Amino acid sequence: EKAAELARRSTATLSSLGYALGRVGRRTEAGKLLRELQHRAGAEPEEVAMIYVGLGDKAKALQWLERAYQSHSKGLLLLRADPWYRPLGSEARYQKLLRKIGLPAIASG
Repeated sequence: EKAAELARRSTATLSSLGYALGRVGRRTEAGKLLRELQHRAGAEPEEVAMIYVGLGDKAKALQWLERAYQSHSKGLLLLRADPWYRPLGSEARYQKLLRKIGLPAIASG
């Protein structure tokens, strides 16, 4: 929370904070940050997706990652390596998105 304030509530820090709040069960606070990012100019779709991952809503996270793909977001270049998105690793839609981007799929098992 302090980092978000020090970074003047940058979209990157808000998405990280929203993810963390969602993961620890502070869903109401994560939801507020989610709505803020959804309506904020300059927020990238993958930043919104990150909060949905933290909240455990894989379907919504994947919808926003598809938006990021459609808008050619450069943030997707590290999608496979980004630990925020690991909970999506077993999802077929996530694997398909990785292939569309040109990244290797994640081996199952």
